[in-house]
Amino acid sequence: MRQFPGFLYKLVGSILIILLAGCSFPSRTVVTPALTSAPLVSETPPPVIPEPPLAISICSVESECPPVVLLDDMIGRVVEAGTYNVSIPNDKPVRVRVMWWTASPTIMVDNLAHIHWIFEIDGQDYFSPDMVVQYLAPYDEENKTQADSVSISATIDGWKVNEPHTIRVGYYFDESVNDGWQDNPAGFSQIFIYNVTPVLPETPTPEP
Repeated sequence: MRQFPGFLYKLVGSILIILLAGCSFPSRTVVTPALTSAPLVSETPPPVIPEPPLAISICSVESECPPVVLLDDMIGRVVEAGTYNVSIPNDKPVRVRVMWWTASPTIMVDNLAHIHWIFEIDGQDYFSPDMVVQYLAPYDEENKTQADSVSISATIDGWKVNEPHTIRVGYYFDESVNDGWQDNPAGFSQIFIYNVTPVLPETPTPEP
């Protein structure tokens, strides 16, 4: 019988091993992830501040401001932080003002870093940095001090008869401060609330 050479057996065996190895492992499918674009982020528009129901005017230089009655003077007594009901003639503009004093300009710089001002009409914030007025008192030779003050001041007009409004003005501190005379804790505030009712101005009684 004719025999196959030994190298043929080796060749056939190698081919069988390769075929069997290929059948024992399943083919792999490479999946390329699809590229997705990031969603567009829309910017939140700033809140729209409604037009104030009353006319607000600002005069930053006290000596140049037109003569206007302070709302506190119409209450008829010393006004401290709190809530007040007051009636005013509808044709009379009034000024609201709240002040903060320190014993020196240097102390004022530190205090101003922690003060927050409040100026609201009917619950809506209408505060403007232009309302802030700083006044340096004359130097006190006797005590060797020079007090400094800062305030917010604005004139309000445009009242209508029997259309009441609530004016809320004042300030508070986000940290404890010393004004040069005493310590004031964080959260210290001076807030004044005026419930204003405009009325018709009084008609002078004619003399007989």
